[in-house]
Amino acid sequence: MATKVFKEEQRFQLWEVYLLLLFFSLLTLFNLVREPFPIGKYGATDLFIFILLSLIIWYLYQLKMIVSFDNKGITVRYFPKLHKKCYIAWSDIADCRFVKLSKRAQWSGGAISFSTEERVFSLCGRNGLFLRTQKGEKYFIGSKKLLENKELVLEMINKEK
Repeated sequence: MATKVFKEEQRFQLWEVYLLLLFFSLLTLFNLVREPFPIGKYGATDLFIFILLSLIIWYLYQLKMIVSFDNKGITVRYFPKLHKKCYIAWSDIADCRFVKLSKRAQWSGGAISFSTEERVFSLCGRNGLFLRTQKGEKYFIGSKKLLENKELVLEMINKEK
């Protein structure tokens, strides 16, 4: 049985995205309320856009990522489920680096990665843990508690070697 050593829960917190989506949602709602019969020329489109934007806002608000370290490895899960959980055993890790970027650099790209070389798990920018496995796979796991993880991860990796 694996005993949990560390657990971190992250939520999507880019309030600028929320405000932008809310602005467009309220704009389409205003267009719906302004017309007495919204089934007119653009009423159905406005209704569809309003419902779609509301669902996107709800989904982003519900989105969270759970990173947990135990004595066997690292587990990363997203809720609501986007894909299967990712598990990396300590014995599979060949290289480990801790990445801490400045605030200005974190805003570049908004935690979106188009690289096919590494799998990115992050809801909090580009601060976190960069791992390379024995098979050559690369992972980036974002973490808000970077300094707390550093000693723990190094201790776990060195214990397995």
